[in-house]
Amino acid sequence: MLQLATQLFKLPYSNSGQDLDNSDTTNSYLNQKSSISIPISYLHQMIITLIGFMGSGKSSIGRELADILSWNCIDLDYYIEDMERRSITTIFEKEGEASFRAAESKYLKELLDRHHNLVLALGGGAACQEQNWKLIQQSTSIYLYRSNEDLFQKLNARKAKRPLIANLNDKHLREYIKNSMEIRSPYYSRATYRVHVQPSKVKTAKQISQYLVGSNNR
Repeated sequence: MLQLATQLFKLPYSNSGQDLDNSDTTNSYLNQKSSISIPISYLHQMIITLIGFMGSGKSSIGRELADILSWNCIDLDYYIEDMERRSITTIFEKEGEASFRAAESKYLKELLDRHHNLVLALGGGAACQEQNWKLIQQSTSIYLYRSNEDLFQKLNARKAKRPLIANLNDKHLREYIKNSMEIRSPYYSRATYRVHVQPSKVKTAKQISQYLVGSNNR
């Protein structure tokens, strides 16, 4: 088990029973850097899904983790936008949430069926759809946990870039995070592992990779 600041906690209630640019490199959802490498023979054919609330670091940590493993990293939201050729905001505005969630499930299944050695960063709500858990269970899922206060500090600094919270004042943003997490936490907690995210995304990704390699080498 890791001894540094970030720890992977085994979840006794995990459904898994465990405690604890496709080839087009111009696509925005794909990361193919491979400047760091570690032995990954024990992770062959694995897909790692990263779940958690907005601002938890799924995309940035996912890219770092994929870099370390010399894998690809796909952000599901960017993949949806690329395949649909329109923004998620547009899908919501023109067709509603139900249409977006259907597309989300469709492309999640597509990625899980067609790829391996992949880090897949899911949107904050993807893991909160019951139909998606039948798909997520095909992967090794990792819940990137931050406290509500950490999420507030992170989101408040960049909320202008997030239409859903752009107009919320401090009080309302805190309430939004609190209320949303009360609903979403039970879903996030189904993940195979939970990670307490630390300030350094690089250190967080390195420790996840070290644990996964060690876990599969025991």
